Amino acid sequence: LHRPGDFFSEAIAGYVAASVVAWAALACVTCGGSGSKRCPGRDLALPLLVAWVMSMEKVMNSGMGRLAPGERLTELQWVWLPLLVGILTLLGGALNLYSMEHQSTHTFVPAVFGFQATIMGLQCALFGEFRDMPVWRLVSWSCGMILAVLGTFLVGLSEGSDSDSKDEESLCSCSETELGA
Repeated sequence: LHRPGDFFSEAIAGYVAASVVAWAALACVTCGGSGSKRCPGRDLALPLLVAWVMSMEKVMNSGMGRLAPGERLTELQWVWLPLLVGILTLLGGALNLYSMEHQSTHTFVPAVFGFQATIMGLQCALFGEFRDMPVWRLVSWSCGMILAVLGTFLVGLSEGSDSDSKDEESLCSCSETELGA
């Protein structure tokens, strides 16, 4: 990469923009109502958000490793890249901590793993990493992705039936006792 525009190809720029919009939607679903008003996909929204943020950090981190010879991350045109990696790392960590308080770790951790594997696989496909891959390897990769997605949905289904879920109250609102009612 010789200039920041080299990093933000059409595919990467579109992916980053779509990701930010999707993160906002996932945050809304995660913070949505409680009880009978709950969105059915809410148990998977938080792990998906965490996985997506952490995967985006990997995209930016890979950009740091693709600088052209002679380019330095301390140059003004590139200083934003390590700063963005740091921000995404802190955001991913904060979301993980938040998640540990509001969701069962027995379902959260496997769901994040499945989502992150899937997202990183889709990023590879989007950014052309499979262009020269033999067909048998692509088939093997596809089978692994299907299993990761299937496992993630099974974990999500088990969370919905878990009576010990920490997520009974809305994640973003106070209970009546906290409000002094």
